Amino acid sequence: MDRPRTFMAPVDSQKTLPDAGVKRAVDSRSAGKSVMKPQTFDGKEPVNSFLAHFEVCAHFNGWSEEEKISWFQWSLKGRAQQLLSDMPSDQAMS
Repeated sequence: MDRPRTFMAPVDSQKTLPDAGVKRAVDSRSAGKSVMKPQTFDGKEPVNSFLAHFEVCAHFNGWSEEEKISWFQWSLKGRAQQLLSDMPSDQAMS
């Protein structure tokens, strides 16, 4: 007896799931795994709120310290990003 064939539509890697900021990963390392993307931070909002949200994302995604640094750098925009890039490299992420 032949099994019915099922076809899966391609997953849009940029499609956000409703109200969660969660994206479906499609790379080979984490195929099918949900990724919670942190909000961006430009220095206009309270830093404590951003850091709390960032830590929730890091825990949900199981990020290593190296991954947290990369995502943190990605999250900074505008004045906050400029502040980081103006710092000496040995102090920027220590």
